[in-house]
Amino acid sequence: MRLLSSLTILSSLWAFASAQGSTPSPTPTTSTSATSTSSSTATATPTTPLISTTVSYDTLYDNKAGSLSSVACSDGSYGLLTKNYTTFGSLPNYPLIGGAFSIAGWNSPNCGSCYELAYTTTGAGNTTTTTRVNILAIDVAVNSFNIALGGLNRLTGGRGVELGRVNVVARQVASSVCGL
Repeated sequence: MRLLSSLTILSSLWAFASAQGSTPSPTPTTSTSATSTSSSTATATPTTPLISTTVSYDTLYDNKAGSLSSVACSDGSYGLLTKNYTTFGSLPNYPLIGGAFSIAGWNSPNCGSCYELAYTTTGAGNTTTTTRVNILAIDVAVNSFNIALGGLNRLTGGRGVELGRVNVVARQVASSVCGL
């Protein structure tokens, strides 16, 4: 009964967000887990849609001295250089940074947006564990997230290289959650 209630609530939230014109891409999800652990906390508004997608890694984002001039969110009115950040390591959420599906290209208004990514694994006895990280969006990623290996390792318990790409449930949270 509790699962049905949770699914009904999530479906209602998705319908409300869609009616408001904020339907995200990729696709919404209604997945739940029996038990949950979290490596971070983030508060989303009740209308924040959940998005089922994937996350991969690019070691480019692991270079602390990497220049922000090399990513889509460099300069321009929405760029991070204009906010006095110059390198990946200067960002408050480093190494939890990378590309997001919401950034279409240079100077996107979504530059600096923050996403909570939730990765769920199933262990012995069908017990599920969910780990969450908050990713600062600084670059383009097509229909997914592409983040620093350090971020993927935090999400997967150090298995980033081994797994390469994993399924996650994402939701946008306030940029302040990522330190902006």
